[in-house]
Amino acid sequence: MGGLSTYVLLELVDMLFVGQFGTVALAAVGIAGFVTFTFLALFGGASVAVQATTSRLVGEGESQDLARFLRTMLWVLAACVPVTSAILIWFAPEVLGVDDRGSGDR
Repeated sequence: MGGLSTYVLLELVDMLFVGQFGTVALAAVGIAGFVTFTFLALFGGASVAVQATTSRLVGEGESQDLARFLRTMLWVLAACVPVTSAILIWFAPEVLGVDDRGSGDR
């Protein structure tokens, strides 16, 4: 909770610095911060899932399944994260309002 709170604080500081460049730049930083936070929360939950399942399996005395669950989660993340990142990169210019002309404020 503290780590994500500091992330939000850093996003606010970024907005303070970028705010002097205009409304389009400020909006782009705000949207990018929200998308990044959502991406981190979505795939950061995998860490919590691995920890919870590992502690449950250790408590049940079934330590032979620990490596299997971790390997499965790593494969799922290795498949999902690059695809999701590619989708975010592909749509970034439209979402952030970036065009090839560099028109500045609108």
